[in-house]
Amino acid sequence: MKKWPARLFVLIAIIFSFAIVTALAACGDSGIPTTTAGGPTTSSGPTTSEQNGTSLPSTTTTLGQILPGVDTVRYEDEKLGFSIGRPASSPVLTKGFEQYLPLTQTPVIGFTLTPELFQGTNLIDAGVYIGASADKAIVDKWDQPVADSGEESVAKTKINGLEFAVFTSTGAAAGNIYDQKVYRVVNDGTCFEIVELLHSGNIANYEKGKAVEFDKAEFQGYLEAMVQTFSF
Repeated sequence: MKKWPARLFVLIAIIFSFAIVTALAACGDSGIPTTTAGGPTTSSGPTTSEQNGTSLPSTTTTLGQILPGVDTVRYEDEKLGFSIGRPASSPVLTKGFEQYLPLTQTPVIGFTLTPELFQGTNLIDAGVYIGASADKAIVDKWDQPVADSGEESVAKTKINGLEFAVFTSTGAAAGNIYDQKVYRVVNDGTCFEIVELLHSGNIANYEKGKAVEFDKAEFQGYLEAMVQTFSF
């Protein structure tokens, strides 16, 4: 039986090894997920979502439900360094609500409840609005009620280890009622203001049978659940 030269076996082994290395390199460039300490990762492009024409930070589904049957997603603001949970169904606002921010009057982000939740009631709007300002004149007043807004100081409370000053106010105009609960805190030289707003109509102004009084405690609970997820 003819014996194959040892050199030939060595050459075949080299060619076979080269083919394996080439195949593995091709898999690495094909977008196949690779595993890291944090789990599988893929190259999926930008991690921002477009909403209302504005590029927003990405969100992740990591929190308990705020609204029954609706997933909660976390909004993260890398520039200001905070995050907050919201129902996935909540519309997102980035401007046009400075009037709801008694002290900062500088909108950052807002989340509203969908109108379907309170259809047939006298509730008009419900949402959580966040503002922030590094203006020293504003920062120095973070724990004081804003006099011309009718705010009253309630107490100080902690949310995820941070101490917030808490205020409430109720305003009325042309048959509209604005109930606000305001949380303020200073972090890294910036005053953050979180406002829970319930905007309703005076039920006495509705034609009989056209609307019922909304459940204030229920909707306050939804907004409060959002605020309680706030953290830096």
